[in-house]
Amino acid sequence: MHLLKYTSLTLAISLLTACSSETTESAAVKTEAIWSDIYITSNGQNSRVIAELNVSGRNGNNLKLTNGDELRATVGSTVKVLEEDDSDAFDVDYRAIFDVAVGDSEFLVQLNRVSENKVLTNTITLPPQYQILAPQAGQLYNKDASIEVEWTKSGANDQFSIEFHTECTKKDGDKVSSTTTFDNVSDDGDFTMNLSNIELYKDVQVNRDHNCNGSLLLQRLRHGQIDPAYVSSSRTFATQERRLDNLIITLK
Repeated sequence: MHLLKYTSLTLAISLLTACSSETTESAAVKTEAIWSDIYITSNGQNSRVIAELNVSGRNGNNLKLTNGDELRATVGSTVKVLEEDDSDAFDVDYRAIFDVAVGDSEFLVQLNRVSENKVLTNTITLPPQYQILAPQAGQLYNKDASIEVEWTKSGANDQFSIEFHTECTKKDGDKVSSTTTFDNVSDDGDFTMNLSNIELYKDVQVNRDHNCNGSLLLQRLRHGQIDPAYVSSSRTFATQERRLDNLIITLK
């Protein structure tokens, strides 16, 4: 068993790195000034390609594709144009969903700049699929117990992380939550998490007559190849994510 140290991050005091809410049309921006965050998330059933483009860097103006510029993704013989997601009025990104989730599937995500006759290409490969083997939804744990997390291990050299989110009831009836992230977990299929280290369960404001709820998010991440024409701090990667909800934590 592997018992790792962790850092706990309470949602109420999280530091948020916000992007600009301003938007600039791509026709007014040179290619070498485009910062990109292009990534793929797979839940084991399908894969979602997401691309965010900003001017100069992460906190730069959102880039809206105009004048024939477009993002497209290719997997095998399937090509899709990424469509603008307008669900967030303060952020601009582009998305497409593919019915592909098998490990080592290769995605090409391309930005076509019509005015400059340039095509920027990122190559991203999905990491191997896996399943959460333990615990099971609905399992009951005491606040001083340990949770043995088990999953299908991989022989690949990918990054692995585990996130534990928990929500409790305060004495005044309000809800309070925290998230603990375990980074750089060894991807050997086994991890021990000590609930006694979760600070929220020690909070005197929490009502100990009410159980807390917990959930796990496991993420296997593989970095991709970024087109060198993008701003140097750009990112590209793919993840296989698995979630388990409804873990019950007793406080007595």
